[in-house]
Amino acid sequence: MTIGYLIDIFIARDHGLGLPMNTLTLDNMVMFLKVTLAIQVMYYANVFCIKTSIVLTYLRFGMSMSCICVTVWM
Repeated sequence: MTIGYLIDIFIARDHGLGLPMNTLTLDNMVMFLKVTLAIQVMYYANVFCIKTSIVLTYLRFGMSMSCICVTVWM
């Protein structure tokens, strides 16, 4: 997922990331908005995976196996 996010950043750079909007062509602006949406989707997916990983690590180290089974089934 992180590699996909990095690829999105490189594509955005090629289509005007960091440039003033009045220097971009209409095609670059449209593509830039599409890439911005893809970056946002990838960002939130990455954050979700990181948070899930942290929660599962807490469950692994902080609870016994019986507590995990009760927590999952509730």
